[in-house]
Amino acid sequence: MGPLSSSAGFTAILIGAAIVGGLPAALTALALAFDTTESAAISDAAASLATGFSSLESSFESGWHSWLGGLNAPPASVSGTPALETQYYVSLMELKADEDKTYTGAFIAAPNLPWGASVSADTGTGDSGQHGYHMAWTRDEYEMASSLLAAGDTTDALAALNYIFQYEVESSGAVKQNTWLNGNTVFGSLQMDEVADPIILAWQLGATSSTD
Repeated sequence: MGPLSSSAGFTAILIGAAIVGGLPAALTALALAFDTTESAAISDAAASLATGFSSLESSFESGWHSWLGGLNAPPASVSGTPALETQYYVSLMELKADEDKTYTGAFIAAPNLPWGASVSADTGTGDSGQHGYHMAWTRDEYEMASSLLAAGDTTDALAALNYIFQYEVESSGAVKQNTWLNGNTVFGSLQMDEVADPIILAWQLGATSSTD
């Protein structure tokens, strides 16, 4: 699969088989890299392959275990039941994974297309659709941040609050309905719960002063 242009939207689907000596390979490492230029992406992929899968896997797992180790103990409603504890921790990991790696504290509403079995959110053209829920919605930011805060992750909850103040809150005090990660407005409506949510999150985090 060759390079894909960032100038237009695309969907990449790759199906194939790795053949070694005329037979399907038992184990193959595939590097997929994204960067601002083709040469930079190739360099990133090459560096990953040079590091080796086992090393990267170990680093990846270590990062997650370190983060999970900093959380509160699971609530009584799930503790003691392995299946529920696993579901609890995996759910928190999914929330954490929704945070953008460039804009710290920017949590996209969902990595998928909600309601896909009936009415897809991936409809329309331009800013009105073709993106699912891959945007920062202030409401979802609050719900995700407050969930992480309840689990003991104050750092990410505070990062979400700072992101909202920097990219979502307007000079008038209004809060954008949703934006791209860089703060550019998508839908442009005003929803009162989204105006209130940052205030509630700030109170929950103790990020207030005597003048608030």
